[in-house]
Amino acid sequence: MMDNPDSARIKSTDMPESMQSIAVDCCAAACERFKEERDIAKYIKNEFDKKYGGTWQCVVGKNFGCYVTHRKNHFIYFHLYLNAVLLFQADENQQQHEQV
Repeated sequence: MMDNPDSARIKSTDMPESMQSIAVDCCAAACERFKEERDIAKYIKNEFDKKYGGTWQCVVGKNFGCYVTHRKNHFIYFHLYLNAVLLFQADENQQQHEQV
């Protein structure tokens, strides 16, 4: 049995709290279903594509660097269980983005 998803450590985000909770819960569900990081990332990405529309990007792993341009209020980076999770929606509109 895995730890409670309440143990998630949010490292950086600009998402509303309700969306953050959904991201963590979605990750916890993916970790229960899958063992491979790629499958966990695919599950989270597909769930956010369905729930919020647009095209989301998700990276799951134990060690990676990143620098992304994202749509405002659509970015979260957190740790849950043994994985780091980066989830964001890219925005092609140059006036509505942030880089982290």
